[in-house]
Amino acid sequence: MKKVISDEQLAALRRYIMQAERIVICAHVGPDGDAIGSSLAIKHWLARWGKQADVLVPNRFPDFLRWLTGVQDIRPQLLVALARAGAAGTGQPMPEGDV
Repeated sequence: MKKVISDEQLAALRRYIMQAERIVICAHVGPDGDAIGSSLAIKHWLARWGKQADVLVPNRFPDFLRWLTGVQDIRPQLLVALARAGAAGTGQPMPEGDV
């Protein structure tokens, strides 16, 4: 089975996380249960590592997700995202070695 992320990329991601004091997690537009749940899971995982993490969503999410632990801290926000050509989130594959 092919790895989704290489060992080198995973090591780089670990370094970035360990060096960061505050981390922003952003869900996609029109966040569904998967987006909200996984964002909150990452936030709680980071908290176990002593990291301050904030979850931002670009617009409202369904009220039926309000039962999730930590959802009260999520607020719809204005998000301005800049990306270079080929970076994740632009619809283009990431060059080998990028995280």
